[in-house]
Amino acid sequence: MLAARSCSLAALIGSVIFLACSAAWADDAPAAAGHKSKAKAAADADSDDDDQEPKAPLFSYGVGLLGFLGADFIDKPSDRSVTSPSGASGELDVYPGFGGVTAGGGLMLEGRLLGIFGLELDLFYSSDRGHGEQTVTYNRASTKYTIDVGQTAFHVPLLFKATIPAAPSFRPSIFVGPEFVFPGGATTTVTPQDNFYSASAGTYTMVTGGIGFEFKLPISGVDLRIPVQFRGSYHSVAERLGDRADFEFQGNTVTHMTVRTEWKYQVQGVLGLCIWF
Repeated sequence: MLAARSCSLAALIGSVIFLACSAAWADDAPAAAGHKSKAKAAADADSDDDDQEPKAPLFSYGVGLLGFLGADFIDKPSDRSVTSPSGASGELDVYPGFGGVTAGGGLMLEGRLLGIFGLELDLFYSSDRGHGEQTVTYNRASTKYTIDVGQTAFHVPLLFKATIPAAPSFRPSIFVGPEFVFPGGATTTVTPQDNFYSASAGTYTMVTGGIGFEFKLPISGVDLRIPVQFRGSYHSVAERLGDRADFEFQGNTVTHMTVRTEWKYQVQGVLGLCIWF
């Protein structure tokens, strides 16, 4: 009898414990599920934050090095007239037009507002050279001359830029502005050798514009970018030969011509490396 009561009491206690454990498990299961849902939501939020581009600062700036390779040109004047000091006027076919290679490099500094509106200042040192061929007829004798002209120069472009924040690692841009050119001493090489030709260049200003692309390197802790640009420049020159070059006369006969190597056109491909702050 006592044993039977003990077994009944043990069964009752076991049932109570089982029901209590079941209730506790039922209460904890939704909480655990809720916890997992919150953790997943937080992870999704973090993932969304990673996919979004960081907000651009109000002002940023970059410094770096740029190198370029391109071509420069001066076309043949459409008006070949020349006037002597005595007032006599005539036409001369002695100016061939010139084209050649420009190459150089230097420093760049750019400030940018809201990651979009920028002002870039460059300081380049370059070699700007051109080649021309001209056949000159004098006293019924024709001679073909090969003429190489050019000089070194400092170029200072000041470019107004608009950059499109297309992606965190890639940004295209457009730009335009003046380019101030300070040439060194011009040189001339004539084949066959002749003293008729020489060259000179003074300070001049070009209008430069183009498109660019900026690639951000995937390096943590430092903002390094590779700029790639394609530039074109224009400088207005006279269309009359007498205003395009300087002449020396003996009476009404031209004895010497000095070509002004202030280039009318330049095109360049630019590549560099810069750091941004």
